[in-house]
Amino acid sequence: MAKGFKFRLDPLLRIRQRAEDERKQAFGKVVGKLNEQTERARRYDESIRQEHRNLRNGHLVGEIDTRHLAHHRLYVNSMMRGLVQTLCERAMTQQESEKARAAMAEAVKGRKVLENLKARRHGEWQTHEDKVEAHLLDEMGVVAHRRPREADAS
Repeated sequence: MAKGFKFRLDPLLRIRQRAEDERKQAFGKVVGKLNEQTERARRYDESIRQEHRNLRNGHLVGEIDTRHLAHHRLYVNSMMRGLVQTLCERAMTQQESEKARAAMAEAVKGRKVLENLKARRHGEWQTHEDKVEAHLLDEMGVVAHRRPREADAS
């Protein structure tokens, strides 16, 4: 019998696997960044809502301090600018995420193509090896069957 199965494209398969792993890591980083931006936007939104609740509950009763209202408005406006900036960054990161997802899908596809080819070639090799083994066993049976007749003939 011959040596074991050897796939000539194994180095290329390893390269594609490594490329896929790199794409997965890049996609994971982008998703992490996206999650962080979502959380930051949520915190901004919650802070703005809390400031509005605080203003309604405590400072709109009795004498109104216009300086406090002006400072409050500046603070809330700065929080809103931060929220808008974070949402813009998140939109850009979402686009990056889609590109990274597409690159990862392409890398997975490339790896799977080679794995399927390897599996098919291994199946072909195994079929060939089975045929060779069957042929050798048939020959051994024929030789074993002839020897007793040759011994009887002499």
